[in-house]
Amino acid sequence: MKPVVCLFWAALLAAQTSAGAELVVGVLEPVLCDKPQPVAVRPLFWKAVSGWQVLDSPAAIKAHLAPELDWTVAFDGRSLGSLRSRAPRKTLGPDVFTRDYRHQVDATAEAYLRPNRKGAFTTWCDAPELRPVVLVSKPNYQDPARWKPASVEPELLQRAITAFKEGTSREPLCSVEERRVEPSPANLVVDKSYRSSKQQVLLSLKLDQETTVCNSESSFPQGPRWFLISGKEVRYIGPDRFLVDAGDYDADGESELLFAYTGYNEDGYVLMYDNLRSEAKYSWSYH
Repeated sequence: MKPVVCLFWAALLAAQTSAGAELVVGVLEPVLCDKPQPVAVRPLFWKAVSGWQVLDSPAAIKAHLAPELDWTVAFDGRSLGSLRSRAPRKTLGPDVFTRDYRHQVDATAEAYLRPNRKGAFTTWCDAPELRPVVLVSKPNYQDPARWKPASVEPELLQRAITAFKEGTSREPLCSVEERRVEPSPANLVVDKSYRSSKQQVLLSLKLDQETTVCNSESSFPQGPRWFLISGKEVRYIGPDRFLVDAGDYDADGESELLFAYTGYNEDGYVLMYDNLRSEAKYSWSYH
């Protein structure tokens, strides 16, 4: 029996060591929908040879996440410090796993979070008081693309407005009075805009009034729509996103972008990688 027992424990230790060696990205975030809002760690993605994969099931967590994990707190190309997280003891059902699975941290971890100014990072519940920050299981916090807030030249703005109008021609928008709203330079405003050292431009546009998708069963308000401009290409990347941070989380020399996003009965995070050509999406619903 002794050799069998030794082999069992050796295999278990090897599995935990392997899981702890994975490269993982997560967020330190306020626990949504709770009042007051405690903070916790939400593990999101692990790096495979084929790209970033989602930690959205018990099997993925068991295979790629250690029960205790040391994280680097990354923000704006800098390390803010480190923290340790611990897996929860309770077992979650499959219907709430992605929504509720989080690692526990000491209350002192809240000091790493920043105030959520101007009601950003809106969720299905509400806008949190504190904004999330990125966590990396290795000290990969630098942002070689050096994404920074920047103004947008009129020519680039016009190209984004044209792309916005083309998108709403397929999915028309209506005002709260159920009147069709036609996007134009007069009623479109820049919500956020960033520029990288590669001269890529990331910007979000929104209408100057609340709108919903016309004839939709949901009356969920439409938020800003995001566009990535690279040279002559203007690419629509999605609505209702909030940029959490940019960083080279896998140390391949290229920066990734992590967004929080919201929608009707849905919240989550999106990681753009592979020179911003690919995405991994972690999402959950509430009912």
